[in-house]
Amino acid sequence: MADNHHSHAPASGGMNITEQQKTYLAFWNTAKWSTFGLIALAALLAIFRTHNGY
Repeated sequence: MADNHHSHAPASGGMNITEQQKTYLAFWNTAKWSTFGLIALAALLAIFRTHNGY
């Protein structure tokens, strides 16, 4: 059974660094834009608050 193990690694046995770089860049862009969006939302909520100090 152990002989039927399928690996997603390249045939050379090394890591596919280009796929890892693409994944990291996608993660970084998502994190960056999510942070900007949350900051913008917090700013809008601070500007247009409706509780009038209560």
